[in-house]
Amino acid sequence: MTNHYIISALCCIALSAPLTANAAPPTLNKGFYNKASYITSATPTAACSGFGVAVGPGPSGSFYYPGPSATGAVMRFASTQADHVTADKFPKTPAAGATNWSGTIMRGNEPSLALAIPFKAKLTTLDAQSFTAVITVTVTVGAKKCTITENAALTQTG
Repeated sequence: MTNHYIISALCCIALSAPLTANAAPPTLNKGFYNKASYITSATPTAACSGFGVAVGPGPSGSFYYPGPSATGAVMRFASTQADHVTADKFPKTPAAGATNWSGTIMRGNEPSLALAIPFKAKLTTLDAQSFTAVITVTVTVGAKKCTITENAALTQTG
């Protein structure tokens, strides 16, 4: 290999590195997303199993994303018996490009959303139509408290 080829390759690497490193993540499209998830931890086991939550496949559902820095985000999924729809209403969405989102979800069987659940999520935008999230929620009902972490993948459907 001649020095010319080595220098050309190094120039390409040097010039492209700043563009890649500083590129802003894509902005997600407003719309509906399909959610698939896997629960990676549910502790303590006794309290979580009392809520019907265990490590393994999580609930799939539909997530409405109203756009960055907007209200109206909601996740809906069927109960395990498919006899009712559970909804999570989220606080204001994060700004475009944000990688963290936290606050309080209002959960319940529609239309009654009465259970307040703190959450935090680490977001990774893959492109304008898909993102992943590592979500941690802590559900407390009476003396029972369960902390759940799930990995979720969301893809735009409409």
